[in-house]
This record gives sequence, structure tokens and C-alpha cells, in this order.
Amino acid sequence: MNYSLLNQRFKKSLYFSPEKERRKRIIGYFLFLFLVGGVTFYFSHLSSFSSVINVSSNSSVEIASAVTPLNPPSQPQEKKNLGFLSKDKKGRINILLIGIPGEPWPAAYLTDSIEVISIDPKGSVLVIGIPRDLLVKIPGSNYETRINALFSIEQSPEMLEKKVEEITGLEIHYWAIIDLATIKEIIDTLGGIEVDVKEDIFDPRFPTIFRGYETFSIKAGHHHLNGDVAIKYIRSRHQARGDFGRIERQQQVMDSIRKRVIELNLFSDLPKILGIFNKIKGKTNIGPKEIETLTEIAKSLSTKDIHYFLIDAGRKDSLLVYGKTILGRKLASVLWPKAGRFDYSEIREKISTLTEIAN
Repeated sequence: MNYSLLNQRFKKSLYFSPEKERRKRIIGYFLFLFLVGGVTFYFSHLSSFSSVINVSSNSSVEIASAVTPLNPPSQPQEKKNLGFLSKDKKGRINILLIGIPGEPWPAAYLTDSIEVISIDPKGSVLVIGIPRDLLVKIPGSNYETRINALFSIEQSPEMLEKKVEEITGLEIHYWAIIDLATIKEIIDTLGGIEVDVKEDIFDPRFPTIFRGYETFSIKAGHHHLNGDVAIKYIRSRHQARGDFGRIERQQQVMDSIRKRVIELNLFSDLPKILGIFNKIKGKTNIGPKEIETLTEIAKSLSTKDIHYFLIDAGRKDSLLVYGKTILGRKLASVLWPKAGRFDYSEIREKISTLTEIAN
């Protein structure tokens, strides 16, 4: 692993090297969503885009300013049927969705939303959510960090893509990046969404773009949400079950977006989709031909064809457990597999079973 892009202070503040564990040494828009039925999938299980992390947020910001610009890897060379779409041995198309706050938010390149969309072209989809606090080893090294820091290191999907393949056992063919501004634009473009808020929410420490806090509150009941309010609703984290509880609200909001997209019949307007695609070049390795074919697949899908799997902790059947480790010279709360640190065998087995069921 080449760490020339990381200054010495950053290496000592964020990563932990287990090689000398005895000494305990600290080292150291719219269009994209249409790719898989767009709003139907990504927003149905959008993970949180919180710009506030538990440990060493300042160091995380430093890495964003110390790395090179986004340099997307080349598209997969092996192309098969279905309008030039790449597929794995099971015939599935796997897309990595990367959610970042984006500029000018603090820690703009932390990947706080990580989703894999696994599509069976015959008519089913498996949406896999990976929590941002999962402890991982940086590919090609023994350094440890949260998975949401991998994209920040080089502002490129390559490192995160390798780790997601290791965790899920799925071959990733495509990736796409989306930020908060894009989400807001999508919701506002749709004219807002209708949401039934299940319980009162009062969050006096909702993070602002200027590293401060503001109060976000909303009463239980039916609401019409614009983009700004919807983002706060899905990002507020001071609720039950933390990040996992927040995902339930995100699912609810994104299902409202899906219904709105269907209501407006946007899947039928391919020229508009391709026009938006031109605005996000460099943020995905999916080309126009893939876009057209994925849109056609999305048209044929219904709610019953979409299956969800969140790799979580805290439940009887969860595959992750809560843990503590040293990050940023501080004790940090993280997650790791119940089978053991960096042992993803149970997760891969579960996902393999779910893809078979989805087929």
C-alpha cells in the first residue's frame, strides 16, 4: 500500500496497525438513481449521509484535502448480453452505490452510504446495506479504519469496491457516486414527497454545513416534505437504534420518492434520463448503453420483486456485533462480524442464499 498521499500526522491519527499489537502502537441526478430503477432501489435503502463521525472528524477532513482528484477506473472489459451489461457467474448485475456528503460539507468524502444493488435481469433485485462503522483493513495493508474512510483516501471507488467484494462475495461491475445536493435536487424536482411521520422527532444537535448544530423537529402525522426537510428527516441520528433506526425512516422516505417517480411516469422519458446522465460524467462508470438497458429492466419491476438485506447489529439474527478499538488516538465505537474480526464468511453465505431466493 502506497501511503505517499497521506501525511504523517494523518497516518498517526486515524489508522491502527495490528502488526505490533503488543506494543499498542498507533500508526499512523437524478439519472444515477434511474440506473436500477433509480429511486426505487437506492432511496429505498439509502444509508445515512451524516457528516459527523464518532472519532477524529478533523483528521477525516484532512485526508479529503490531501488526496488526488477522482480518477475513475476503467469500465469492465468483459461485456455480455443485455445491452452490453456486465454480469457475474450467476448472471447478476452488481452496482455499488456510494453516498458522500460532498462539498462544502465537513468530511465531504466520507462514504456514509454504501449500498450494493444486485440485479437478476429476469426480474428481481437484492439491495444490500453496509453500515458505515464497519471496521475493515485497508486493502493491501494491515491498517484498520472504518469502511466509510476508504473512499476518502484517494477519492476513488477502487479501494472501497475491493473491500465490498471481499465482504459480500459479489463481483462489482459498476459504481456511482451521489451527494447530498443531488438528493435534494431530486426531491425538489419531483415537487416534494408525501410522508407519514410515525413519531415526533426532536434533534437539538443536527449538524450544519458550517460545523455547527441546529435543532430539527417534526411532529408525527402526514407531511409534504421538500428536499431540505427530507434530508434532515433521513439524516437525523439521535433516534432509536442510531444509524440502524434511521434507515427505517430512510426506507419510508425513499418509498415515497419511488411512488412519485412512478406517478410522474419518468421511466418512459429516456431522452430526459440521458440528458441528466451527461451532467454526472466522472461520477459513475456506467455508460449510455447500460443506462438505457437498466432503465428497461426497471420498468418491469414491482415492489414485490425488490428484496432488502441490511448487515446490522443488535438483533438476535444480526451478523455484526458492537466493538471498541483505537482510531484517532481515541477509543472508537465500531462494528465487526459476529464470526470474528474481518471474518466475512457468514455474511457472504447469507448473501449467496438471498441471491438464490431472489432468483
